Amino acid sequence: MNVVSLNANKGLAKHIGTLQEADVILGQEPYPHRQDESGQAQNLFPGYHVTAERYLVTLSRQPHEVVHRSDSLIVTKHEGGLVLGNVYIHPGSNGGHRAAQLENVLEYVRQEDAVMDLMVGDWNLAPSEEDGWNGRAPSKYTTKRERTLFQAIMDATGLDDLGASMRWASTFEQTMHGKLIAFRCDLALARPSEWTLTYDHSTRTGSGPADHSMLMLRRGA
Repeated sequence: MNVVSLNANKGLAKHIGTLQEADVILGQEPYPHRQDESGQAQNLFPGYHVTAERYLVTLSRQPHEVVHRSDSLIVTKHEGGLVLGNVYIHPGSNGGHRAAQLENVLEYVRQEDAVMDLMVGDWNLAPSEEDGWNGRAPSKYTTKRERTLFQAIMDATGLDDLGASMRWASTFEQTMHGKLIAFRCDLALARPSEWTLTYDHSTRTGSGPADHSMLMLRRGA
């Protein structure tokens, strides 16, 4: 199975043609979300089975079963029984806002019957100090509480942060006040023995469709 995950900067429909080789597309910020426009998602993505929330959309060529849905997390079951989590943690104005969403995700994955094979998306956090930079200094954007909750989610699911074992690369960059802000915040949690992760940074460079890198995940050989 091939899965791609992309924060599409509110314009996924315009670029869906470039993602057609994927079995499942997990989109964050796929369309404008000042108001909830998820009711239009089926019209935006013809030919796909669609599950949509305000900040998220999960698309698949084959039918999928909806297991859980909220603004921060869509969980779907796909062929072969694979359970995929599509994650978006809205940045809000402070770490408390983000932590509250992470607490909701943690509450879900700690349920006795919760199963997860892959959790991927825009988590809007740097898992460690080395994953977020403000110029040449570590960024103070991500709080200790957020990192503690992220680790608890990994512990509860038994999944690893695949990007942590790869050569470091930012998945989001912008220049602010003359400094380069660089984060590894688009994150994939999975079992390394089952999934491989690669990045496509072209989605956020040049005329790319987004301001985040795309995560490409392949299960099996």
